[in-house]
Amino acid sequence: MRLGHIDYVFLLFLLPLLIGLVIWKYYQSQRRWKIFAETRFKKILMPGSWPDMHVAKDIIKILVFIFLVLTLMEPQWGEREEKITLRGVDMMILVDLSDSMLAQDVSPNRLERQKRKVGDLLHLLKGDRVGLIGFSGRSFLLVPMTNDYNILKRSVQEMDTQTISIPGTNLKEAFSLAVKSFPKSKENKAVILFTDGEDHGEKISELVGLFKEKKIKLFIVGIGTPKGAPIPNPEGGFRKDPEGQLVVSQLGENYLKELALATGGAYVRAINSDLDLREIYLNGIRGVFNLQDLSVTQRKFYELRYYWPLAIALLLLIIERLLPEAKRNRSKEAKL
Repeated sequence: MRLGHIDYVFLLFLLPLLIGLVIWKYYQSQRRWKIFAETRFKKILMPGSWPDMHVAKDIIKILVFIFLVLTLMEPQWGEREEKITLRGVDMMILVDLSDSMLAQDVSPNRLERQKRKVGDLLHLLKGDRVGLIGFSGRSFLLVPMTNDYNILKRSVQEMDTQTISIPGTNLKEAFSLAVKSFPKSKENKAVILFTDGEDHGEKISELVGLFKEKKIKLFIVGIGTPKGAPIPNPEGGFRKDPEGQLVVSQLGENYLKELALATGGAYVRAINSDLDLREIYLNGIRGVFNLQDLSVTQRKFYELRYYWPLAIALLLLIIERLLPEAKRNRSKEAKL
C-alpha cells in the first residue's frame, strides 16, 4: 500500500489532543457529580444516566476523524499498467557558452538568464524529445535526444563558460552538430537557439542552407540588450581590445531575426516572464508542427482506494447517531 498525499499525516498529530479532551470531559463529568451529590444517589436522581455510552460515542468520533484523515491521504493498492504514447516534436536546444555570456546587461548576467530561460522552457514541454548542445569555439552534444527532462535540467544547471575550453563562437559547427544529432524522422524538427548573437561571423545563407535541406525550423531566444555591456575577465576587470578600448558586447538582434525568419522560424528577446517561450513553443512549434508519436512507454499506476476509509467513517457516524445517550426506563415502559 502507498499513500497519495502523505503530507496530510500531520493531522494525526491532533489525536493526542482529541483523546485528552475525551478524558478531560469524562473526569469533569465525574467531578461535577461528586460536587452535586454522593455517587450512591446517582442511580436514584438520574436513573437514565449512561456515562459509559457517552465515552463510547466520543471514541467513535475519534475513529471517524482517523478514517477521514486516511481518506485525505488517498491510500492506494493494487497495480495496473497502461501504455502511454508521447506525442510531440523533436527539438534540439543550443546554448551559448562563450565568454560574452558573462556580460551583465541582464540580471545577474546573460549566462544565468539563459539557464533560467532553458529551465522555463523545459517546464513547458509536453512529451517532446529534446537534446542539448553547448557551443562556443567548439560544439558538444551535452545530452542526446531524450524525454527525461530531469537529466536536461541537471545539465543546464551545471553548465558555464568553462564547460567548453575553446573560446570564440562557431555557430555553423553547432548547427551542423544539431542536424546530425536528430533522429532520421523526416519532419517535426526544430532547433531552439539561446544566444546573444555576438560576433558569429557566419553568412546567413550558409546557415540557412543547412536547415532548409533537412526541413528544420530555427527558433531563437536573444539573451542580452542592444545597448550591451562589457565582458568581465576571470582575473578581474573587463575585457579590452588591442587598442586598450573597453569591449562592449551587444545583442545582435537584427542578425538573429533575419536568421530565424529565413528558416521559417521565429525570434524573441528573452524577458523576465515565460511569455517569450510560450510564444515560441506553444504558438511557433506545437501550434505549427503536426505532432507525431515519439515513443510508447509502460507506466504502472496504483488504484485509488480512498473510498474504503471514507465508507468506514460514514458507517461509524451512522452507528454513533443510532447509539442512545441514556438508558431506557423499563419499569415505566411496562406500566404504560
